[in-house]
Amino acid sequence: MSQETNKLIKRESNFELLRIISMLLIVFHHYSLHGGLVQLKTPNLLVAHILASGGKIGVDLFIIISAYFMANNKCSFKRLLKLILEVYFYSILMMFVTYFFTKKMTYNMIKDSLLIPIFNQYWFVKIYIFIYVFSQILNLIISKMNVIIHKLLLIVSFVFLYVIQPIYLKQDPNQYILFIFLYCLGAYIKIYNVNFKYKFDKIFLIIWMYILTIYIGYNGLMGYIYADSSFSLLIISALLFILLKDTKIEYNKIINKIASLCFPVYLIHDNEYFRSVFWKNIIHCEKFYYANSFVLLGNVAFSVILLYFCAYVIELFRKYIENLFFENKKEEEKIKICT
Repeated sequence: MSQETNKLIKRESNFELLRIISMLLIVFHHYSLHGGLVQLKTPNLLVAHILASGGKIGVDLFIIISAYFMANNKCSFKRLLKLILEVYFYSILMMFVTYFFTKKMTYNMIKDSLLIPIFNQYWFVKIYIFIYVFSQILNLIISKMNVIIHKLLLIVSFVFLYVIQPIYLKQDPNQYILFIFLYCLGAYIKIYNVNFKYKFDKIFLIIWMYILTIYIGYNGLMGYIYADSSFSLLIISALLFILLKDTKIEYNKIINKIASLCFPVYLIHDNEYFRSVFWKNIIHCEKFYYANSFVLLGNVAFSVILLYFCAYVIELFRKYIENLFFENKKEEEKIKICT
């Protein structure tokens, strides 16, 4: 294989770093939310709010990154099949792990884990697959727009989804519509090469908006500030994406390897049945509610390290199984290319 081909198949490490940041923010959010920290008025309430605020940013970043790369690509059935099989693998695995800790196996657990884990256990995966399957239709619609129509669509959608619905109608926007909006936003950034002229100004803006968001959430001034319809967290997500998109990072094997574990980390710790086991029986979040803030953050770091270590070990086994099914297909394709 030529050196040029090697460069083409290597993922850009700046985007992979974004994936890592996204997953860290999501894990922090789940620690605070599912660990019960943010619901209690403890001395660590400010830390709880800081941890909880990142979940929305992480989810938005994942969709914007996906849209950025899917905007000019075709939907691959093979990639979709691999993703679905990976979800099933972790769903079944976590069912047995949950049983190991709880000694309980219910009918609903078996049904949700074996039959329909995508719909009943992982809300993000369900909507992501929807977006992926219909990405070609979205790309076709977007290709018919000029820059003015595309920008107008984003502005109108933003006002309705992030201002009118949550503030005036007191409604939560539909998740599918939100993800379509984020897809259109990512596609706009890709097609029109949106970038920053002065990066330090945008870094200051990101920090300022994040501090303002924490202040509003901590003081209870706006109930939905950490929700899916949070306009401040959406703006932070978009600015952070554009900032790192234009930050050139040479291919880094370590960054890319850690980034490849992000999806498995999500499938492990946010499994519907294993979630409470992980935060209560393994991480023991409740023991750190009133601990020193640095001790609490040490426990947060431990949860992240443990998740990535488990994902790494499990992926070694899962990838081996996956290659048994798909390796023959690769060999056939190589033979066709050579002949």
